[in-house]
Amino acid sequence: VFSGRDLSKSEHVALGFKVPKFILRQGFAEISRACVRPDFWGTETMSLMIKHLIRIAYETGIPYMIANCNPELWPSFKAMG
Repeated sequence: VFSGRDLSKSEHVALGFKVPKFILRQGFAEISRACVRPDFWGTETMSLMIKHLIRIAYETGIPYMIANCNPELWPSFKAMG
């Protein structure tokens, strides 16, 4: 979601997450509801998808991307860097 500075477009804000002011001033995009079919778990599918989304954000001038995940998935996302 290309939220820019419009918090009404942000699913993260709707879920109660706070977006830091320095990010709001410059605008952001967010990754939400990303999922991979179970038969692709353990592959690079999610990592490649996130890298592609980051590339799109970079090419369109979006300075920040935000995301959240279920707590049990955090180690996998943290390992991606």
